[in-house]
Amino acid sequence: MVEQGIAKRRLVLNKEIDAVFAGTLWEDDDPEATENPDQPYLDL
Repeated sequence: MVEQGIAKRRLVLNKEIDAVFAGTLWEDDDPEATENPDQPYLDL
């Protein structure tokens, strides 16, 4: 499916998730993500 252009890989890093939740009630809910900002949060 990737080769056909129907689907593509999506990699989301912890720091991207932290940026989305910055300034919200949930900004500090994932200490592992904060400690490892360059690690994948989601890899599809």
